[in-house]
Amino acid sequence: VSESLIDYLHSLQQVLVQAFPHLDMMGREELIRSRFVEGLLPGSLKEHF
Repeated sequence: VSESLIDYLHSLQQVLVQAFPHLDMMGREELIRSRFVEGLLPGSLKEHF
């Protein structure tokens, strides 16, 4: 079952807040953006990002 993009984003946000509670907002947003895009890309395209 595939989750919606919003659910995927919220899941990433929750995990990152728990994993890195002292990381500032900019650092957290950068990690979320990176992981979000990585999770959307097919395996062969991940090498280019």
